[in-house]
This record gives sequence, C-alpha cells and structure tokens, in this order.
Amino acid sequence: MTNDNRHKTAKLPRRMAYRRAGMFAVGEIVVVVVTLAALLWFGSQLLTAIEGENAQAESPWHGCAEARVYRISLDADGERMWVYRPIEGIVHINLASGRVEQFREMGSFEFLALAHSLDGSTSLLCTGTSTALWTRDRREPFAMHTGSSTEVSVDAAVSADGGMAIYLTSQGIARGWYRDGDEMKEVSYELPAGSTVIRMGLSHSGDRMCVARADGTVAIHSARTGVALTERVAAGGDFNTLVWSEDEQSIAVAGSGGILQLLDAEDLSCLWQTRLNGQNSMSMPTAIALSPDRKLIAVTFNGSTEISICPVNTNETVRQLQGHKGIVRALQFAPDSKSLYSGSFDGTIRQWNACTGLVLRVVD
Repeated sequence: MTNDNRHKTAKLPRRMAYRRAGMFAVGEIVVVVVTLAALLWFGSQLLTAIEGENAQAESPWHGCAEARVYRISLDADGERMWVYRPIEGIVHINLASGRVEQFREMGSFEFLALAHSLDGSTSLLCTGTSTALWTRDRREPFAMHTGSSTEVSVDAAVSADGGMAIYLTSQGIARGWYRDGDEMKEVSYELPAGSTVIRMGLSHSGDRMCVARADGTVAIHSARTGVALTERVAAGGDFNTLVWSEDEQSIAVAGSGGILQLLDAEDLSCLWQTRLNGQNSMSMPTAIALSPDRKLIAVTFNGSTEISICPVNTNETVRQLQGHKGIVRALQFAPDSKSLYSGSFDGTIRQWNACTGLVLRVVD
C-alpha cells in the first residue's frame, strides 16, 4: 500500500467520526426544538384551559342550565308570582311567605313561548309544534293544538283575566282561544301579508294585539279577528320587544341600538323616545316592562346581566341595576310601580326598589 493510500485510509475514520458527530449534533438540536415546541404547546393548552375556566366562571350560562328563569308573572295584587324554569316547570310562589303554593311539572320540554294571566288562572305554553292551554283547576291541558313544523310560535300572550289566550308564528298565523260565556272557543286566522313577525303583545283586556315585524312595521290588530286597526313604520329602527300599559293607552317598545319609545295605543304616534348610551346596532332587547303609572320603562339587552330603568318624560338619570350573574330574561313591575322584579339565567329572581335601584330581596 502506498503512502498516499495509507493517508487516505487514515482519514476515513476521522471523516466518519466527524460525520457521526455532526449527525448527533443535528439530532440533539431536533430533540431540543421538538421538546421546546411540546412545552410551548402544553403551556398554551394549559393557559387556554385556565382562561376557559375563568371565562366559564364569568359566563352568564355557567352553572345555570337547569335553574335559569325564563318567565315571571305577578298576580294583580302583587302578592303571588308564576315562575317558569325550563326543567323545573311552573311554580306559583307566595311572595309574602316565600312558600310554593302550586307546582306544575312540565317534564323536559323547552318552550318557545309562554304566557300567564295576571291572576295566574290561565297559562299558554308553546313548544315547537304544539300549544297547550292550562287552567289552574285542571291537571291536564284544557285545550291543545298541534301544528306543522312550519308553524313555529314566536310569541304568546294571555289577557289579564285569562279570557283570551293567543300565540303567533313568524309567518303571521295566529291561533288560540277566547272565552265566550262558559266556553273557550278557538281563534285561528292569518294576518295580512308582510315581513317576518318578531314580537306580539296583547292588551290587558285581550281585545287588541300589537305586532312588530322585521321591516320596522308596528301594527295593532283585533285579537279575535286579526283585522288591522292601525299601522305605521317605526321611526328609528326595528322593534322586537314590546309591552302594553295596564290602562291600554300606550305601548312601550324597544329596538336595536338601545332605542326606546312610548307609543300611543290608538294611532301609534310616538309620545316619547330616547336612546340608551353604550348600546350599538348589535344590542337587541330581550325583556321590557312598563310601570303601571307609565313613568318608568325597564329594559335589558342580549348577553347583559344589567337592567336599565328609564324615567319617561323627565330629565332624570337612567339607573343601571347590577347584581345578577346571568342574562336577565324577564321583567315586571309591581302593581304599585315602586318595585321591579327580574328573572335571570343565574336562577334567581330579584326585587328592586325602582326609585333607588337597591335590591330589596332575592328569591331562589
């Protein structure tokens, strides 16, 4: 073997060693990079989980799935209240004693719309395709109606004395019952063609019905026949929450962007209007209440745990009621207009002093 060949042969182990050393170095770098990436990923997942737990703890839905309050309805004397929770059913509470006087279990049904008479004697309950009329003295429905999958109710209402019970679909189909002597007769008609129905409100006597549509149209119809009595296009936006005054002289409406109006119940002219600060075009009202003396309007918006109380026709400051930990879905003033009841997805009902905004009591 020549010297050159020996020299080349001697270099081979060194080259292979260098190559192996280089491979080990690259492998170590890859391991380090992969390890760091795994640590970063795990840390991000842990942080996300922590943030998720915090968000869930602060979420209005947290821990309230079965206890959330959907509807409340005070009796005319303000001493008893109907409370509807989706899983629990309908409970009649004596507010003076705090005792449950009546209980109506509704199973696991989720209702799209429901309403009660002021005396609590009559309840109208609407699921996706069926509607039932219940009376206080019966354990079974007094009357039922089963519709098609296209007749999905968007709102329901019962007159103060229970003599008229009606529900309305988004297509403007009205169905229900009215009292004629000792009998309850069926109501069934279709409103004049128009855009999608968003909300409906029934006067306390049950004679007239106010309907709000998606195109901003507000109309008053005969509740028994559906004949249009008055109609106008709302100025300032679409209204999707409304309530009649007890004397049936005015209607309080709320719409997107925090717009509130008080309308004349005869010609639907605007008697008073305001826009709440802090609300944008995505702010949609979820509940509204008008005090019996027509001096205060309470309203709450989607996703909010706060309640705004707005003095009507005065320069008084809007009061913000804070205390609920869940979305507020139901509002109603007491008969004396001095206090406000609110039902929330946190499972509680709060009674507020309508003048000071202080919490008077909490009903679980």
